[in-house]
Amino acid sequence: MYLVDYDLSVVPASKRVQFYRKFKELKISYKIFTGSRSTYSVFSTQNRALAEAVYRLALKFGAVCHLYDANRLLP
Repeated sequence: MYLVDYDLSVVPASKRVQFYRKFKELKISYKIFTGSRSTYSVFSTQNRALAEAVYRLALKFGAVCHLYDANRLLP
């Protein structure tokens, strides 16, 4: 599993809106039509290419972000 965490708090509101529009388009392009909604800026997927694409998108919009290859998740 891959996790991408991103912090958009440093990004102006208009850029955050653009990010989430592009993020939605990206998920649709990978045929992901549902997903958990969270107040945390974390995205998880089994698809490495998608995780890398989300990471690059977050960087493009100026977010502080990290990409993790997670082999165990704890509650």
